[in-house]
Amino acid sequence: MRLPTNKYALISACTLCMLIAGCSSRVQVRGDERPYPDALERTPVMDIQVFRHVKTLTMTNTTSHYFGPSTIWLNARYSKPVDEFAVGQTLTIPLAEFHDEFGEIFRGGGFFAADPPQRLVLAEIESPNATGEMRLYRLVIVADEQAE
Repeated sequence: MRLPTNKYALISACTLCMLIAGCSSRVQVRGDERPYPDALERTPVMDIQVFRHVKTLTMTNTTSHYFGPSTIWLNARYSKPVDEFAVGQTLTIPLAEFHDEFGEIFRGGGFFAADPPQRLVLAEIESPNATGEMRLYRLVIVADEQAE
């Protein structure tokens, strides 16, 4: 028994639509999404170097400042809470773990990426200072391999 040609076309179209829809989802709700805290006081740039390696972010705390529970912000939009960022500690975080207030993830790119990658232009840590007031500590972006 042979199916008419139009049914094969319909099955192919449905399969293609499912594949496209499955590959394009970038919203992942974590429950801690919030808008960028642009009203916070900003500090001078800290000597913490940030390296972007296509799909990951690596940074080492080369300062004498201990960061307890904090939030790392990218491009004044995407955030990732961290438990601590101790003196001398190196953090390597997948860019897919950074979300904006709507649950959209930072587009890291890569060979199979459906969308073009985003450039990393600003990195900050939101953390309390010695008196407990929240501040944004600006970081140094050394390399953005995706932009090269």
